[in-house]
Amino acid sequence: MPFVSRRTLVTGLSAVPLIGTACVAGQARASAPGAKTTDPVVAKVQAWMADYDAREAMTRRWQDSENALCERIKPLGMDLNQACRRGFPEARAMRALDRKIEAAGRKLDRKAAQIILTRVTGPLAALAKIEMGLRIQGPYDWEEYAFALIQDGCEQLRRTL
Repeated sequence: MPFVSRRTLVTGLSAVPLIGTACVAGQARASAPGAKTTDPVVAKVQAWMADYDAREAMTRRWQDSENALCERIKPLGMDLNQACRRGFPEARAMRALDRKIEAAGRKLDRKAAQIILTRVTGPLAALAKIEMGLRIQGPYDWEEYAFALIQDGCEQLRRTL
């Protein structure tokens, strides 16, 4: 997936058009009867978000397995590496989830690269791309207030569309 700096993201945000009639990504509404209700970019972002949520759920299951394994091996005086080599069921579940999580990550990267290259056709699609970028970045490792400003800007844009 291509690297996008914070500066590029913030610069791109300032160029987002604030016109049109749309609402939250994933909840597009038609501006007129018979109008197309979903932009192709919005649909792709919705699919990406669903896949992202599924990968996050697998990650949480992996963490649950790790916690269960730690509780199981604690009285035995083993560390995680030893437990994994002994073939505990939790360790096997963790390895299986590792493979699935890695495959899901590669799929997400491919889809994100396709979305980046897809031209937006309106403000709703631009907002969907911004929200996807926010989801990827998360609230960590931003310059002070940058995440809050961009997130608030998205919410304000959502209300005006």
